[in-house]
Amino acid sequence: MRSLIRIYVFSCLVILLMGGCSSVRKVEKTPPSVRLSAETYVRKLIESESAWDAISGKATLFLEVGGERSKKIAANVRIERGNMIRFSVAPLLGIEAMRLEISSDGVLLLDRLHKQYARVSFDEIGRLLQVDLDFQTFQSLFLNELFLPGKTNLQASDLNKFRITENGGDIWLETDAVRYMDFGFLISGDSGLLEKCCIGVRKTSCFLNWDYAAFEELDGKLFPRHMVLFTEGSGKMLRLDLSYSRLSAAEAVGERTAVPSRYAEIELRDLLKKLDE
Repeated sequence: MRSLIRIYVFSCLVILLMGGCSSVRKVEKTPPSVRLSAETYVRKLIESESAWDAISGKATLFLEVGGERSKKIAANVRIERGNMIRFSVAPLLGIEAMRLEISSDGVLLLDRLHKQYARVSFDEIGRLLQVDLDFQTFQSLFLNELFLPGKTNLQASDLNKFRITENGGDIWLETDAVRYMDFGFLISGDSGLLEKCCIGVRKTSCFLNWDYAAFEELDGKLFPRHMVLFTEGSGKMLRLDLSYSRLSAAEAVGERTAVPSRYAEIELRDLLKKLDE
């Protein structure tokens, strides 16, 4: 159970970890000059997005904290565009023990074992940590898509909001469209696929890196079956290894988690502390 809890704690930390950054570091800006071929490459990537309304399947997760790796955790995953991202763990006879759901309302952590739950809104996260992350950002990260925070769908006209450079044949995009944060994207010059996203908190040395690999076809478009999330500059190294299997494109059902009336709402920190007892 301890390993299961750590996976869910880290899932919340994907949102919250930026608050632990302290040492100052200026993010270097890339020069604006770039060849037209690279701009054309990026435009095609933007125009090819929004391929799936929903994706469902299985996920295997490993969490590494300061060099200590957790046991394998299996979860069901469902991602619905514009609606929610849900991870569900059912370790005992298929009975769900815990659920993590990210939506436009924020983060919901549901503990079915203790009949308790915690909610954290993105507004609350922003006020506490002075970071601007929203559901659209997480949706794009999980769906391997370029994004601009606060914008639902990218269009070719949004190209001028990125600084584009080429490095060794690959293409690097940067944008600082959001206060406090900088975003970078690496597109492979060989495949044209988005292989990396880097999110940095301005004036700190803290970064969240999101790498994509093992691309396979999913309903007519390539999707990464392997994602690795890891932090830099936050003190203790955090790394989440996420592999997908049995993925399929599905229809969006629009149903978010309804918390049973008998469940007690508590603070997120108190729920996590209780789960780790």
